[in-house]
Amino acid sequence: MMQHAHTRAPILVPRALLTRLMRLYDYPHPIHRGRIIRGYDRPHAVRTARMCVVVAKALGHGAERTHQYQIACLLHDLGRAGLDRRLFGKIWSWAKERGIPTRPREWRAMHPETTYGRETEAFLRCYRNDLEADGITMTAWAKEQVEMRLGYSRRLVRRLRTVRPAIRKMGVSWAPWMQQVMLYYYYPEKLASAKPWIKQLAEILVACEQFEAYSNQRRGRDYYVRKKERDQRTRRRPRSSWSSIRGANSCARLARDCMRGRLRTRSASIATTTSGRSTRART
Repeated sequence: MMQHAHTRAPILVPRALLTRLMRLYDYPHPIHRGRIIRGYDRPHAVRTARMCVVVAKALGHGAERTHQYQIACLLHDLGRAGLDRRLFGKIWSWAKERGIPTRPREWRAMHPETTYGRETEAFLRCYRNDLEADGITMTAWAKEQVEMRLGYSRRLVRRLRTVRPAIRKMGVSWAPWMQQVMLYYYYPEKLASAKPWIKQLAEILVACEQFEAYSNQRRGRDYYVRKKERDQRTRRRPRSSWSSIRGANSCARLARDCMRGRLRTRSASIATTTSGRSTRART
């Protein structure tokens, strides 16, 4: 029997575990002692994880794997724990206005002399003085905001190392492939020798994450600096939400196209149509 169009895609983990996993996005404020920076977009992580599981199941992945996969999807933005919306937005808006690459692969393509994994340092060498001349002081905390994009792999590894004891206490079985899947968006080359099923799950996450990020027309122009959805009307999802079964099934078709090379998800060129307008996937 066909499921109703707006049946919500599932969360496989218990609600209590979901809450504890989402708290891993909280980050101690580096300046204001005792203050916590709350995870910047938990609802996005949950909606993405819902879709990913439906797609993975549709493609034949088993129960144990999809359970672990959903946990990885829930934590896929963990490397951005502590994101300072205002400062992050200022730095990367400044960079985009000047045509400066904002992702590791793009940076290395423009600056091939950069040592792999040292993109943050190269960015700061090139633009620190210009940023400060424009009023953006490159403190240690500002450098962290740069690392959240150009050094995402290092930051994710550090955050996982920090929260790994907490994850173990939750009874979560963490496998190395889960981290690989989380890194695929910025570092597809890290999965060059991975098993096909790992690459498949990684592609699903990229497709679902990008579609979720821009499928709702209520969101701001920039995924990272949009205003928090405060009122109830904004938090209420439309019937055509991508967290619905219908949306996830559509994403399943998208994921298949991604894996067949029909869509260039790695270069963030996926586009969706929202209210008659074409909107590019986030970078």
